[in-house]
Amino acid sequence: IIAEVLLARVHAYPIFTGSSFPEKRIDPSNNTSAIISSDSTSRQPINSRHEIAEEKNFQLAKSVAASMDGTRCDDELVCKFEQPLNKLVDLVEKYSGEKIIHIYATSSANII
Repeated sequence: IIAEVLLARVHAYPIFTGSSFPEKRIDPSNNTSAIISSDSTSRQPINSRHEIAEEKNFQLAKSVAASMDGTRCDDELVCKFEQPLNKLVDLVEKYSGEKIIHIYATSSANII
């Protein structure tokens, strides 16, 4: 019985605490507060590899934030996005400006 308790799997259920994810991101190549819209119809073409990578990361962060609703555990998010959990959390926090909270529970617990 003791061995079963020691081997219980604990899952983190990350939750995006922001009311909504920003629709625009700050231009990383410019030190001013210029905003780049994520809406492809209202922005200039992206030219540099860095800007392309930033836009892909921003879109990934939006998708991850939408999945961090407390119903998916850490393992599910890692498998879905094929990235380590700490990278996913860092992306969402970087582009949203909001913190991610984690609720921990054993795999047999019913969270929601």
